[in-house]
Amino acid sequence: MKVDSFYHHNGDPLISVIMPAYNAEAFVGEAIESIQAQTLQDIELLIIDDGSRDETMDIANRYAASDRRIRLLAAEHGGSYKARNLGLQAARGGWIAHMDADDISLPERFASQMEWIERHKLDICGTWAEIFGIRPRINWFPETQAGIHAELIFRNALLHGTVMFRAEIGRQHLYDENLETMGDYEFWTRLAGHYMMGNLPKVLYRWRSHAQQIHIVRRVEASRIMSGIRRRYIAETFPADNLESRNRLARLAEGFQATSLTELESAGTWLVRLAEGNEPLVRRRMAERWRDACYKAAPLGPDCFKLYSAFKGRFGLEQALPAPWLGPAALLRIKRGSRLHRVYRWLKAVKP
Repeated sequence: MKVDSFYHHNGDPLISVIMPAYNAEAFVGEAIESIQAQTLQDIELLIIDDGSRDETMDIANRYAASDRRIRLLAAEHGGSYKARNLGLQAARGGWIAHMDADDISLPERFASQMEWIERHKLDICGTWAEIFGIRPRINWFPETQAGIHAELIFRNALLHGTVMFRAEIGRQHLYDENLETMGDYEFWTRLAGHYMMGNLPKVLYRWRSHAQQIHIVRRVEASRIMSGIRRRYIAETFPADNLESRNRLARLAEGFQATSLTELESAGTWLVRLAEGNEPLVRRRMAERWRDACYKAAPLGPDCFKLYSAFKGRFGLEQALPAPWLGPAALLRIKRGSRLHRVYRWLKAVKP
């Protein structure tokens, strides 16, 4: 791979890695070492200390003393998005790579992403991730621009720590420093209609999940903030749809139970629309959301199952997803959280 094909940097690093750190003494050394171990070495690592009160900066200083590519910036505690903006303004590279101080980048991450960016002519690129700590699993993200646009309605369709983008994008579109959580979601939804986005469908990042993360500690606030951002994004993405239809999509994305068969039918229509022409994993995810919406709406009665059956084959899957308990649940009008629902869930769990 010829790195000069991406950016002629005239002695500046190809990639500026931005790593905010706040009270990260337990993890920051491992995060730094994962950047030092990258197979693509034409980088600088900007560690922005966000007013830590522990040994984070002492640890970072020890690494910087033996690696001239590491630059340290100290700031008063103002949140990770303010720290990221400081990093964007100080970066010398033509590309920005994000990195969280409690995570791990696999050695081939940057080289693989740069190759993927060139192949697909991307401006913004993330990857899949392995989540470890709480509830270990592989977290997939949509590969294509269309998939990302659809998935952003429901969740963050790029994992912040995995993302790389052109430096000028970051300087032209800074993070909203008024947000203490969900600023990355606001950032992606704001940029979605203006730049080519993609995710490399390979695990190149290990995302540490622990109880101290801000989106967990402030879960209720994060949900409220995300709801407002989501509704703005839906309005901008589907301006030709009326407000009632857009609100139904927002309620679906927020996990609310349909209160009428009309609302449930609208949910199915939206999910099929989002699945049409999209990549296979996105189509499957939309089909799963349709099945889940129908399970939630089981108290509406047998017509709920009829609606599920009418839509289930329209998601472009080779085989429609099974929903063996939906018929009985709709017939009995089982409400989530009820005693009957708990029995129903137990039966689902034990059925071979």
